[in-house]
Amino acid sequence: MKIRCTHCGDIIEGDKKGTYIECKCKKIAIDETEYYWRIIGNKGDFEEVKENERTRKNNERKENWKWW
Repeated sequence: MKIRCTHCGDIIEGDKKGTYIECKCKKIAIDETEYYWRIIGNKGDFEEVKENERTRKNNERKENWKWW
């Protein structure tokens, strides 16, 4: 699962290894293991990043590349 912080815009993702991962401003965090996952933070502090949204943003980045 990937989520975006609505405060700093940081995108964080759990890694299923039990690592606790925070955004830059420390408003949200993800704790994910093989058996469970949880999001730490208030409901309005984050939004889920959908798979197709990530793909679209990656494609936009590729289009913005300039080769000299």
